[in-house]
Amino acid sequence: PFRAMSSPSCTSSPFHSTTLTYLLTLPPSSLSSPHSSLLRSLDSHLLTYDPRLSGSLVSYSNVSFHSPYASTTTLEPWLNFRVTVDAVVFRPGRGARVKAQVNKVSTGHVGLLVCGAFNAACYEQRLQAKGYSYVPEEEGGGG
Repeated sequence: PFRAMSSPSCTSSPFHSTTLTYLLTLPPSSLSSPHSSLLRSLDSHLLTYDPRLSGSLVSYSNVSFHSPYASTTTLEPWLNFRVTVDAVVFRPGRGARVKAQVNKVSTGHVGLLVCGAFNAACYEQRLQAKGYSYVPEEEGGGG
């Protein structure tokens, strides 16, 4: 496995509470249950990197609609809703250290499970630049 000179420690929380506003677009087929369709649309943003957030939406609550009515645009049947949510965003700062569990080791990368929720990969070139090296396990189990 990769070996380091020292082990990293956590410095500050990578989780940030914030208020977000989304413009969610729903198809006309969602008219029978617009509220649950909007929640499914919000759910599709969970645990996915969003460049607008510079991070990943981890959770949301207190969904509020800007208007009880949807808007549309000319010649398009989609329903547009603007909603505001209280959110937790995973956004570690540059150079931040977070705890992770190694879940895969190969000659080309180390796979990690960060904070029990996010998959991450550290590639060989970056690891070597930081002083890590790959040492394959001996075949036959020692002895």
